[in-house]
Amino acid sequence: MSDGKIPPSNRARSTRTAGSGKQVLNEQWELVECVGQGKTGFVYKGVDLSTGKPIGVKIIRPELVQGQAALERLQKEVETISNLSHSNLGQIYGYGGESDGAPYLIMEFVEGPSLTSIIKSEGKLHHQRALDIFIQICSGLACVHTSGIMHRDLRPSSVIVQRRESGQERIAIVDFGFAKSDPTYDVRSEIYSLGSLMYEALTGIPPAKEPMPVRARNTNVPEEIDNIIMKCLSPEPMLRYHSASALRQDLDSVKHGALESIRAKSARSNAPAADKNSLRNIEGDQQKRAMLVGSMLAAFVMIAALIAGCAWFFTRPAAAPTETQTTAPKQVAPQATGADESSAEESR
Repeated sequence: MSDGKIPPSNRARSTRTAGSGKQVLNEQWELVECVGQGKTGFVYKGVDLSTGKPIGVKIIRPELVQGQAALERLQKEVETISNLSHSNLGQIYGYGGESDGAPYLIMEFVEGPSLTSIIKSEGKLHHQRALDIFIQICSGLACVHTSGIMHRDLRPSSVIVQRRESGQERIAIVDFGFAKSDPTYDVRSEIYSLGSLMYEALTGIPPAKEPMPVRARNTNVPEEIDNIIMKCLSPEPMLRYHSASALRQDLDSVKHGALESIRAKSARSNAPAADKNSLRNIEGDQQKRAMLVGSMLAAFVMIAALIAGCAWFFTRPAAAPTETQTTAPKQVAPQATGADESSAEESR
């Protein structure tokens, strides 16, 4: 965090000094204090000298926008965002560039603490308050995603919580990562970043690479919210929510008490542990059950066949006795002896 003063190392290249000693950009926007800094640049609270109204100014590090292609992409995205109007987006009024090539954005200055400072001061947020915050973030992201723009740097410090006179909290998403370029970053990547933000808001700490369930760190969180967050953090992008609008729909269902619908969706998508291993386990269990049923049916058929065979054996009619056929011995004529042969000779 900054002490509020303009960093000396950045002062010469990011501002112009008017004759009065004030730090002024383009002779119109006075820089009052630095309220934040990150990898992409510095954020200041300022004043529009033409109207006297407070503004926010983000000065992007020039080394992040090198080359004509990068500068044109930045200008295109800024123009797209500046044409959007949504209560959950910090409005962008315009942009410009310093002589050394450092781009800057002129934005709405949203009074209020960042979600980071709230987590530090309060620890784990109550899930009902957090639910309202999450829903508003989804609304803002859905608006920019429909225009083909990603935030690319969504984290608790990018969310400002502004308390209105009515007592309600307005959530404003600020500090878009315009200078970041990653062709693999898509909506499901943004959903993962939002899941990390929600996890930290409810547990007080960012999620690990393989995070424990939210309820393991905060037992007051309803199971339905835990399932939603863990689905956002799935290591498989295709198992995450496909859009911020779909995520908001489930969060709205929890808020309005439609818990059964979330349980049903969680069961269908296996949200508590949505990864390849869990899907394989489900398929394996189904195969085991099918094999068990098949084995039981086969055993039943064998037992039925055995019973039928025994019944036939014991109830079959007795066999009729068969007659024994005797064969008369063959009569063999006795052979003549020598005496008989002599008598026969004499008689001849």
